[in-house]
Amino acid sequence: MHQAPGSQDDFEEWELRLIRREAEAFAGARRLRWSDVDDLENVAQLTWWHQRSNYNPERGASKRTYLKRVVRNAMSDLAKAELTQGRSAEREARLLSELSGKGAIPLYAKLATR
Repeated sequence: MHQAPGSQDDFEEWELRLIRREAEAFAGARRLRWSDVDDLENVAQLTWWHQRSNYNPERGASKRTYLKRVVRNAMSDLAKAELTQGRSAEREARLLSELSGKGAIPLYAKLATR
């Protein structure tokens, strides 16, 4: 059976422990549900799987430090994407509310009649 990239077998034990610890810290700091930790961990594993070949010991950082940086950046990117998506939804709701208040037909109403 073919394993998907970033499966548990592709990592050393220390990498899995460190990724789990980083996911738990990220979720805890943002008061996320514990079920989100598994999702964060999966994203972190996949990101690390793709990025770890870029590790260059001549740049001065240990592989452990590099892993932390890669994982933290991936989770930070996720948080930014969630924030942006939330803002877009709020903006759209506000616009629809304003349009409906001015007698315009809201977009969702137009789509519903098609």
